[in-house]
Amino acid sequence: MGELLADSAVYLVKCLTAFLVLFLLIPRVIFTEDGEDVTKGIVSGFIKIVFWLIAVGYFLVSVRLFEMISVVALMVVFWFYKYSKNRILEDKISKNVTDDVNVLLINHVERIERIQGKLLLSWERTTARIRYIISWYFGDIRVVTGILLLTAVVGYGAYLTFYDAFTHASPSGHEGFLTLIRSKYIRHRVMFADGIYPQGLYILLAVLQKFAQADHLYIVNFAGPLFGLVIGLGLYFFASRAGAGKAGGIVAATVFCWFGSFSDTSAFLRTVSSPVQMSVLLVFPTLYFFYAYMGTRRRSDFYTALFGAASAGLVHPIGFAFITLGVLALLVAYFLRDIKGSLRFIAGYAGVLYTAAAIAALPAAAGVVAGLKYDKTAVMTASVFDALMPPILTYYDLAAAGALVLILAGALFSVKIKANFVGKLSVLLMGAAAFAAYQYAYILQNKYVFDAAQTLWLLIVPMIFAFAAGAVFDLLAAVTRMKNIGYLFCIAGLIASLYLLPQAPLAAERSYPEQMARQYLLIKKAFRPTQWMIVSRPEGHIFAYGYGYYMQPRAFTEKFDPWEETLREKSGLLSKSLSTQDIAVFYHKNDPTEAYIKAWIDEYATYHSNLSVFYEDDELMIWNIHQIPGKEEAFEGMWQE
Repeated sequence: MGELLADSAVYLVKCLTAFLVLFLLIPRVIFTEDGEDVTKGIVSGFIKIVFWLIAVGYFLVSVRLFEMISVVALMVVFWFYKYSKNRILEDKISKNVTDDVNVLLINHVERIERIQGKLLLSWERTTARIRYIISWYFGDIRVVTGILLLTAVVGYGAYLTFYDAFTHASPSGHEGFLTLIRSKYIRHRVMFADGIYPQGLYILLAVLQKFAQADHLYIVNFAGPLFGLVIGLGLYFFASRAGAGKAGGIVAATVFCWFGSFSDTSAFLRTVSSPVQMSVLLVFPTLYFFYAYMGTRRRSDFYTALFGAASAGLVHPIGFAFITLGVLALLVAYFLRDIKGSLRFIAGYAGVLYTAAAIAALPAAAGVVAGLKYDKTAVMTASVFDALMPPILTYYDLAAAGALVLILAGALFSVKIKANFVGKLSVLLMGAAAFAAYQYAYILQNKYVFDAAQTLWLLIVPMIFAFAAGAVFDLLAAVTRMKNIGYLFCIAGLIASLYLLPQAPLAAERSYPEQMARQYLLIKKAFRPTQWMIVSRPEGHIFAYGYGYYMQPRAFTEKFDPWEETLREKSGLLSKSLSTQDIAVFYHKNDPTEAYIKAWIDEYATYHSNLSVFYEDDELMIWNIHQIPGKEEAFEGMWQE
């Protein structure tokens, strides 16, 4: 237990570091920046890198070139593009990298301009940029207060969601196991292994695994809580910039990260790494850039919105559907505020959504052309009809519905400020539509639509409370003439929440035994890759795939006789080579249907001495069959390594 906890701590740090490097640092290096808004640039870079990693991942996996060097090559290409674009904008004579390098070397040799001088100049520019960022975030006590509050919200939310993933090895829920095996398929360049289904999340996790160099099991376990926190940050990002204010954004992040929108069913969005979670993650950051383009008319905002919508569709259709709803709400709000300029926007935004939908549909279309069928599980899930009842409204649901009145009042009072009015009214429209869908989706008797309506409501509730709180804060600020009075209420609210409504760490449901995952990690750590095999229940295949081999117990006992001198399979079932081979045989003591495993092992022990107990507790026993290769086999294996 202690050994696995230590490993979990190490791999958690590696996963977080890889995430920060891949999704935050690298985009800042390879993508061009537009403006001085640092936070907006970070979110824009995140959306862009998600889109390009998925798009290029589809291509690389299809042509079986999905390797670390290919992913890095993509980033180098973008860096060259950024470099060349900046050179052209600076109106330099040398427009390409080759000329720049030649000029740099010649100037260095001729002592016209030394390389160390260029490096010093670059260092000065970098430090100046860092000083600017620090002054941007920490130069104002009000900004610092907001950062500290957001840090407290995210920190406590991380404790609530990461605790379970840190202390358990098995993925949460059946969806976690699907994510685990499908991300492994992508890692081994297998597309649509179970049929046509969006592969966006699995591509992202496979790339993250390449950077973190951690087992896929750790990546999947930690990605769920991490992406759940990013959803909360996305809610804060939209709310704080679309009319609710910074304090309102704190409210949105708190409602989701701490209280899960006051619903037990929200644990899925906060802990389970799934395509639905990743697709939902992109909704409000993308909607912000649709909203921002209405005011800025910047091409960068336009393209970021397009990339975000397409990315959501490439991950799961539910995110694209939510973005479409949000765009419709934004357009209606814009139309009510500015009828004259609305038609052009409606046509342009419709074009963006159609283009994003076409991009998202390309992989599925390619799969159909290739003769593949759609994933059976997904088709069955989408077509399940059942006798559904309307959800029981809680006090929190009614409070959220009632808070829409406060948002309406806030929108009417800010009608002169176009951007604030559009943002507030769009949230009002989205909230009303989400509540109606949540309350009446059961009429269709379709479980998929019903669950989607619940997910939409869970996502909108924090935004409703944020904008309602923002309206109250604006009123109090006008009365008291205290511009940042909202922060005072946030501080008091967070303290009161910790005292009156303390939250316990989330405990995720698990479809398979925890001990199976733990022992897999120990087996993988003890034995060399591709030199071991698990004989166990079907879930063993999901764990072993890509690192070792797997065989069902019944097939194993029927194929191999216990008196055989060596258990080997030249076709490669047991190993690619015939060098040292360790076989881990799982036996559940309390399961009478597995008695034949115990009988086979007992008979094997009468003929051989290479059998040992790898693990044993009251319910599970694992035997290790250790085979030592002969000289010829070892020599052959050495050349095959």
